[in-house]
Amino acid sequence: MSIPELRVFHLGMVVRDTEATIEMYRKALGVQNWKTRTIGTPESPIKMTYGGSDGHIAYELFEVTAPGSTMFHVFLEEHGEGVQHIGYWTPDPKAAVQAALEAGGRLMNLQADQRSTVAQVAPGDVDLDNLSRVTFVNPGLSGVRLEFVG
Repeated sequence: MSIPELRVFHLGMVVRDTEATIEMYRKALGVQNWKTRTIGTPESPIKMTYGGSDGHIAYELFEVTAPGSTMFHVFLEEHGEGVQHIGYWTPDPKAAVQAALEAGGRLMNLQADQRSTVAQVAPGDVDLDNLSRVTFVNPGLSGVRLEFVG
């Protein structure tokens, strides 16, 4: 199987302090534009902040704000702060996922909130013919997941 075109467009990072992280990225990298919203569930909200500059890689910051068991909670508990996923645009998400699985990755089953924002993942079987437009694969690389968006 050939690997489809892939373009990195963001890094998803779990952080403890969104404001401190934004301030550092503003000063060190010049990233001035940030938007914040709450994702997840009322019982387990996650503060998600998205920032970037035109033509450059974007950053998704996820701050755990309450107890829970989302992928962000698990990552923070197991790895501390850091890059949790790498987001790729691809014209063929199914082929990208198949290539990652053939390389030894493990497909993650998605559960989304009302806005179709991924809130939690768990290992499981997913019909590759009915993939969501946002699909995560765990390649088994130090906790960092691959996100394919088409």
